[in-house]
Amino acid sequence: MPTPLMPKPLKPKPLKPKPLKPKPLKPPLLPTPKPKPLMHLMQNPQPVVADSPDKAVDNPSVKAVADSLDAIVANPDVTDVRYLLPYFIMLTKKFIQGTGRKSLKGRQSLKGRQSLKGQGGAKSSYVVAIPSYNRVQKLAEKTLATLKRGGVPRSCIHVFVANEAEHKAYSEGLPKDLYGKIVVGVKGITPQRRFIVKYFKEGTNVVSMDDDVEEVMKLSRDGNSIKPFQTGHLDKFYKEAFQVCRNKGLFIWGVYPVKNPFFMKQETTFDLKFILGTTYGFIVRHDADLVPTVAEKEDYENSIRYYLKDGGVVRFNNVCLKTVFHSPGGLGLIENRFEVNKKAAETLQSRYPDLVKIRHRENGMTEIRLHAKKT
Repeated sequence: MPTPLMPKPLKPKPLKPKPLKPKPLKPPLLPTPKPKPLMHLMQNPQPVVADSPDKAVDNPSVKAVADSLDAIVANPDVTDVRYLLPYFIMLTKKFIQGTGRKSLKGRQSLKGRQSLKGQGGAKSSYVVAIPSYNRVQKLAEKTLATLKRGGVPRSCIHVFVANEAEHKAYSEGLPKDLYGKIVVGVKGITPQRRFIVKYFKEGTNVVSMDDDVEEVMKLSRDGNSIKPFQTGHLDKFYKEAFQVCRNKGLFIWGVYPVKNPFFMKQETTFDLKFILGTTYGFIVRHDADLVPTVAEKEDYENSIRYYLKDGGVVRFNNVCLKTVFHSPGGLGLIENRFEVNKKAAETLQSRYPDLVKIRHRENGMTEIRLHAKKT
């Protein structure tokens, strides 16, 4: 029997190890630098208000941030750009605050938009000014009660009275938990409103309210009804109203002048509109161009002057008021109102013929309408 062929044994080839490529070592993470001036600013931010980038950068707050950022960039040990991000964000915010509030043509820059501390102890971003005369109980039951339900801090509420006798009557008659301060001004609604503007510093956000506002109301989402603001939400509305003014570069806001859902709309307008004097907000400027000169229809002239000065006014056409116009007592009653209204309307039409149109009610009262020609 033939011998079977045996396969030759295979010689194993020696394995050559592949050379390992060393991975590049990442630089060690360095602790984030914490310059003292920058940390102080982050804990105590300073407001920056300026007309131009140059003025913004000259501000000590911005300058300290910029110097700190330069120092980090110049550090050769810092190799990760992530270290620079928080400082870049901080600097950007400061720069925007300083340059993002430019106004329309012919508009003055805001001054004094700092904290309101020292102005009657206000702890809000705005103050409320209420001119009142000989209506202690009505003020307590209506406007002050409305503000309390709306969550408006009492510390920012200023009641302006005509004289020392009125000051005493209001101090004794008003509950202390409904207001922050009683200020002696002057008698008469128009002079008192001028006094209020001069009383507060430029840049102060002021909500002016009459003393008999029962409710501030809002149009429902379906547009079929109106209802009061939810408890605590009036304070939020006031803050948002001033924010809209800042965003648009305007200085006055108002609400729809008629409590009727049929005419109201879910919109905010910025062209020429009547700003009702019963409740409105403005950012204080001590400017002679903004001082009304007519006793009656003062709020119409106020609307016109702000429009001409700033190029627009803000009006929330989904918000209105519940109040009684020309109710007994107070600052707003004038004898011979028909004749005074007629004279004021004619004066405004003669001064602003392109913006004012006279009309008459069925009872003979002279009224005006505002209209601006579209360009």
